[in-house]
Amino acid sequence: MANSTEPVEERRSGGSFSIAEWCRHRRLSVSMFYKLDQEGRAPATIRIGRRRTVTQEADTAWAAANQSASRCGHDGTSRT
Repeated sequence: MANSTEPVEERRSGGSFSIAEWCRHRRLSVSMFYKLDQEGRAPATIRIGRRRTVTQEADTAWAAANQSASRCGHDGTSRT
């Protein structure tokens, strides 16, 4: 079964994602992104003009943090 942090498409070689692109990449809804953002759990974003983008590095760091939190049982679910 696929891990929820596995990307939908192949990783980009560089650059950044719009929020909508990042959400498709990580199989999350845009509203979930903003919920995570309010909770301080979304990936770091940068402003380019009026747009917010998620860099490849921020995506990688977010995925690593969520994988380690999931392994430790800090993802809001109980481990038995």
